[in-house]
Amino acid sequence: MRTLGGLFDLDVKEDRIKELELKMTEPGFWDNQNESKKVIDESNGLKDITVTFRNLEEELENLEVSFELIQEEPDADLEKELLTGLKSLGQQINDFELQMLLSEPYDKSNAILELHPGAGGTESQDWAEMLLRMYKRWRRSEVFL
Repeated sequence: MRTLGGLFDLDVKEDRIKELELKMTEPGFWDNQNESKKVIDESNGLKDITVTFRNLEEELENLEVSFELIQEEPDADLEKELLTGLKSLGQQINDFELQMLLSEPYDKSNAILELHPGAGGTESQDWAEMLLRMYKRWRRSEVFL
């Protein structure tokens, strides 16, 4: 499991958290509010990533133990619980993956979507309308998740 953490550079992130926490203890840290906020925001963002990864790692280990128990002695209730846990963990991993993909500085910003049908007449206009409708439906479904 430690090798998977290497993909996310957890050691580097944890070292950076320690550096930032050390920086926060320096005298005069609060003299520049803007710089202080940047340091705290970076530290909190890194902590969120590492804590989430550790929680997922722990959940996976718990599910592995349940799986081993089921292999030794079959239990319908434990098997049902394992399947539910696996499904939940899969969703959590997908959410974490999305969080990691959208972790660049500008990823938290809003965007403007423009669709230009271009050449093609009615067919290109229909295509642009379909794209807009798909985006609106996707956006609505994201709000309810």
